[in-house]
Amino acid sequence: MNIEKIAENDRKIEQLTKNIKRDTEKRKKLMEENSRLRYNALLEQFNCEERELLDIIRQEHDQAEMLKASGVSENDLYDLCDKKSTAHGSASVHEDQMTFYDHEDSDDEDND
Repeated sequence: MNIEKIAENDRKIEQLTKNIKRDTEKRKKLMEENSRLRYNALLEQFNCEERELLDIIRQEHDQAEMLKASGVSENDLYDLCDKKSTAHGSASVHEDQMTFYDHEDSDDEDND
C-alpha cells in the first residue's frame, strides 16, 4: 500500500515539475511581451526613436541625481514634476505655482 502511494506521489511530483517548467516559460514570455509593449508605449508617448528614448531617460536620471545631490528630497522632486504619488505623499499644495526662474527674469525676457 505504501509503495503504491509513493509511486503515485512520484508521478504527481513529476507532473507538477513539468507544469512548473511549462508555466515558468509561459510567464517569462508574457513578461518579455509586456516589457516590449511598455517600451513601445514609451516610444509613442515621447514620439521618438529608440536611441532618443535612451538619451531622454539618461538625461532625466542625471537631472534627478543632481537635484538629489544638492539636497532636493524625493517629495520635492515629485512636487517639481507636479506628480501625485501616494507612495511619496500627496501632491504639493503649490501645484499651480511651479516655476524654475525668478519672476524678474520672466519680465526681462518679455522686454527683449
